[in-house]
Amino acid sequence: MNIFDFFMAINLKQDPQSIILCNSSMINQLLSQYSDCLLHVNEMNSRPSCDDKLQYEYLFHSLRQGDRNIQRWMVPDTFNQNNLELVKQYCGYSTEKVQSVLEILTDEQLEYIRKSFLKGGSG
Repeated sequence: MNIFDFFMAINLKQDPQSIILCNSSMINQLLSQYSDCLLHVNEMNSRPSCDDKLQYEYLFHSLRQGDRNIQRWMVPDTFNQNNLELVKQYCGYSTEKVQSVLEILTDEQLEYIRKSFLKGGSG
């Protein structure tokens, strides 16, 4: 079973046939995206020595069956590392500034910057 099977079992109140325990911190992270689960997840986070099965049982019996769809994980936007370094070198900006600049640059502008670094000559 993967983490999403556990999420669906808790969400739909379906006891999984064979409990192969997942990482409880990942389950907490997944459930913490929902406001009705937040207090229960926080309670589990305050007890890190709690057994995974015990945590699963607590979440299974304390959370109401809900219409929770699996949301996209909150991860920071990743930029193409080549574009990041290219704009960093071209503008002389810090990584933080370059990330905000990359959000507004078009593909044509990135191509112009890329071409400005090409060196001509016989090779």
